[in-house]
Amino acid sequence: FMIKNIFKIVVRNLWKYKGYTLVNILGLGMGLAAIVWGFQNYRFSFSFDDFHPDKDNVYRVVTKKDGSDIPQGIFPMAAVQSAKSEFPGIAEAVRFDGAGLNIKAGKDETFADEVHFTDQAFFKVFNFPLVSGNNDINDRSAVLITEDAVKKYFGNENPLGKTLLFYAGQPHAKPLTVKGVLKDPPSNSTIRFHFITNFENLTKPDGTTIASNDWKWFVGGAFFKIPNPADAKQLGEKLKKYLPLQNKAREDWKAKGFQVLTLKENADLSDRLGANEFFQRPEDSAAYGPIVLAFLLLLSACLNFSNTTVARASQKLKEIGMRKVMGGTQRQLMIQLLMECGFIVFLAILLSALLNMWWLPAFNKMFGYIDVQANYFHDNTLLFFLLSTLLATTLLAGAYPAFYITRFN
Repeated sequence: FMIKNIFKIVVRNLWKYKGYTLVNILGLGMGLAAIVWGFQNYRFSFSFDDFHPDKDNVYRVVTKKDGSDIPQGIFPMAAVQSAKSEFPGIAEAVRFDGAGLNIKAGKDETFADEVHFTDQAFFKVFNFPLVSGNNDINDRSAVLITEDAVKKYFGNENPLGKTLLFYAGQPHAKPLTVKGVLKDPPSNSTIRFHFITNFENLTKPDGTTIASNDWKWFVGGAFFKIPNPADAKQLGEKLKKYLPLQNKAREDWKAKGFQVLTLKENADLSDRLGANEFFQRPEDSAAYGPIVLAFLLLLSACLNFSNTTVARASQKLKEIGMRKVMGGTQRQLMIQLLMECGFIVFLAILLSALLNMWWLPAFNKMFGYIDVQANYFHDNTLLFFLLSTLLATTLLAGAYPAFYITRFN
């Protein structure tokens, strides 16, 4: 009953001082919209490849080139499967390579697109869900395509069972049948693709096949699933046994060693790897800059809120005195003043959600590689962040009048 009466007083006071209420809701609303934008942008920037269930057991191996301090993203193709058979700690090994090809669907025009070639173990290591069909690429006549590629090549038609001509216009053109449709890789994935097919379908520029023991050929990515972290730490040293073979085959491109990276390290170093065919996460400046700017905007709004609240509190001294004479307690007055501030902050949070319904899509359109979202109802981390912001902002603005001025007799 007491809280109900205090709430009525809070609403009446805020309605009475409409200018104070409106100014602070607008100011805090913009500040809170900015801090949510900065916070979600930060989370997106450092969430790359987190959606893989086995992310802690998956490693990428890159090559250290002789005469260079910059690790190279490529890796000797022949060493991938050899390492799996020779080192017991490796559960799965995946070759991943891409090539720009001409692709033709039926009698339609020919498109220049990138196709990726990999092993069946790719789907045991990474989480790229199927929409329809199956993801069996052991069949060399099969190709898997993403939803985006379906729209481009088949429109609204069902692509399953239809044929695409790869290497179109060349003597070694290869027809492949669409056996499965995959979800588009999420925006926070370093691995992006439109087409996935068996690694054996990859050919050299002259159309000749690549032998499995060809030490001249480098793949764009080599991944290993290693359940025991201790085995992963030793892998770099163990792989050195392949250096003589590789350097003999490529005297023009000699390696001096290999470096084992976790998926997180791979994403963090994506802009500092040479010959890196994988997608780069936003730079640190793009991750930290918005959240620093947003914090300054919110701090400015909070200071304005605090100043106006303190200024208005001095006008409430007579009310406080009368309430106490009529039997009111300091605790009741503290609750009232804090509820006034908290109610304004709550309304500002609702306004910030409306502002971000426009701002976040507009921000994403500025950069094609960013997908910052704010799901207020299903994101527990964001809800906890907003609750913390609500409490902190309420105390920042209401602490002085609530805990000091209410002591007035």
